[in-house]
Amino acid sequence: GSPHGRSLTLLAEDPATSSAPGGAYSYVYRRATYRGRPFLATQASDAMVDVAFRKRGIFTAFDDECAKACGAEGAPVCMAVAGRQSMHGFLKNGWKAIGTWRTHVAVVDAKRVLAARLGPLAGLAALPLKAMLAIAGRRARFEPIPGIEVRPASCFDARVDALFTTVAPSL
Repeated sequence: GSPHGRSLTLLAEDPATSSAPGGAYSYVYRRATYRGRPFLATQASDAMVDVAFRKRGIFTAFDDECAKACGAEGAPVCMAVAGRQSMHGFLKNGWKAIGTWRTHVAVVDAKRVLAARLGPLAGLAALPLKAMLAIAGRRARFEPIPGIEVRPASCFDARVDALFTTVAPSL
């Protein structure tokens, strides 16, 4: 359903454990420009390998296969925004770091976060934390902004192309 082309997604399973999922990885096509010249690139996405499946070369195999397949289809480059857990895998597999990206997180369920990290009793501290976040203006907002409508879209229309053309020179 991507407006730029079908994504290539690979899945890893272990047949010995009733096809338990071990990982997934995608290269998603993205329109890009370089010095004003448009081209089709790929973006590595959803690099996930279950903890029980790590150190088996799954990420490396995924990345190599996606690069080979998308390169054969004419994509000259792939980009990625790697998280702290996957960055070393990308660099080890020949990727080059070209910049950094600031990552942000919003706590939407303080009780669940505290309980998951520190145990069920820690969830009791959620009420004071939630109050402090609200006072500091850091609570997630679920009410829609007046005048803005949020709804699912079954596909992208020509407005996406127009938006890309407008903003591409500044990217």
